[in-house]
Amino acid sequence: MLHRTLTLILFSSSILGSHGHGQSAFPIFVKTLKGTVNLEVNSDETLSQIRRTLVDDGDLPSCGGKRWSRFSLCGGTLREDIPIHRLKRITPDAILELLPIQRGGMQLFVKTLDGKTVTV
Repeated sequence: MLHRTLTLILFSSSILGSHGHGQSAFPIFVKTLKGTVNLEVNSDETLSQIRRTLVDDGDLPSCGGKRWSRFSLCGGTLREDIPIHRLKRITPDAILELLPIQRGGMQLFVKTLDGKTVTV
């Protein structure tokens, strides 16, 4: 199965300002299968708003919404409903990934040499 991954790369030495939050804009580079997208975002924006921007600009298919993918950093899923400055694990130069959500499973049936079918 082909896994599609979008990688967000945050670049800034002063994204969050001196108090840990602020309205200053900073660049986010989104690496997709089609290329790299540059977005200007504020630290008060949420990952949901960034996802919406990617969809509106045509850089992410509308079917690639929250139902089908999740933001991840260092293997952990990030909350999308709170501002970036409150996500303590996001630091300058952090790399975020937008990963597909693996839903459900599948059954595998194997037919043995003696004609029996076994579910794996």
